[in-house]
Amino acid sequence: MYAMTTPLTTAEAASRLGVSVRRVQQLCAAGRLACLAVGRDYLIDPRALDRFTLSPPGRPRKNPK
Repeated sequence: MYAMTTPLTTAEAASRLGVSVRRVQQLCAAGRLACLAVGRDYLIDPRALDRFTLSPPGRPRKNPK
């Protein structure tokens, strides 16, 4: 049997990831972050945040050193 965990709101998930609430909403809408749409908001499983990794910001370097 699976243990139940309390889902996180977009604000709580944003705080844990260090991004804005809007960015979490974009990730959910794009399917990059596992979530459940509830009305106008999303509920995110905390285990999904553990599996999720953000790409570093900006463009990659042309000549990595």
